[in-house]
Amino acid sequence: MGGFDIDVSALRSFVVLAIVRSYTAAAHELAITPSGLTKRIQTLERRLGAPLIIRDHGGVGGLTPAGHTLIRAAAGLLDAFERIALSAGRGTGPALRIGVQGLDQLVGRRRQLRTAALALRAVHPGASVVISLLGYEDPADALRRRRADLTLAPLPPPDDDVVSTRLWPLERIGVVPARHPLARRGEVDAEEFAAHPMLYLPAISAEFMSLWSLGDTRPLAGARLIDIAPHNFQDVYQSIGATGATLALHPEAARGSPRDLRTVALRGAPPIWYHVSRRRDARNAHVDAFLRFLRAR
Repeated sequence: MGGFDIDVSALRSFVVLAIVRSYTAAAHELAITPSGLTKRIQTLERRLGAPLIIRDHGGVGGLTPAGHTLIRAAAGLLDAFERIALSAGRGTGPALRIGVQGLDQLVGRRRQLRTAALALRAVHPGASVVISLLGYEDPADALRRRRADLTLAPLPPPDDDVVSTRLWPLERIGVVPARHPLARRGEVDAEEFAAHPMLYLPAISAEFMSLWSLGDTRPLAGARLIDIAPHNFQDVYQSIGATGATLALHPEAARGSPRDLRTVALRGAPPIWYHVSRRRDARNAHVDAFLRFLRAR
């Protein structure tokens, strides 16, 4: 790219267009006309000396190498612009709060969440997203008590006052101690895995915990479950090593496990999906925009 003479409105427009991949949709989010958006992108490309968008008949076919470089740098550039705005006395609005069910901090680092947060900042300058763990708290309760604007969980709350949207599939893999009989197997049938002693967290809702103790593979009533009460995921890992029991986790969580644990693929485990939920009566422009961006990719 030729330089850094970047108009902030053009940068924000590029970020939204790169994420929603539609001139019409991006223009709507930015409250400008599609032709106005086109001019902004063309001006940005001229200033940088490189094309950013791969254009096709539908609008955006993808990003060029320069476009990928700019989108990776966009968060840092927006940080700089927002620091300047703060120094000039322009405040920020309230943060959009997302509560993640469970104990795993890595869920909040998913690319889809980071991308939606970046687009939100582009459309609503000064907006921020704060992601926190709900631990043992019920996601619907967190929404009702207004401790979260959105919740992220593998199971949608069944309550009528909460509306949920299915997002992305959630893979489960098995985690076992290095000395476990299944440790050297690359792939294990889910039913065979579930026949071994498994960890169970009784403080978490039975529906949520059932996903990780494979209650959807065989009835929990006949399972060999070992109850634990961890405070964080490191406690979970230590319990696997100390008890010799197993547990199903999603790959992001399993990647953080100690070296004395092993992972195996679970063949035949029923598919599950992450869901984002909100209060049905909530009226929040930041929530609305974030959800649109979350569904865009």
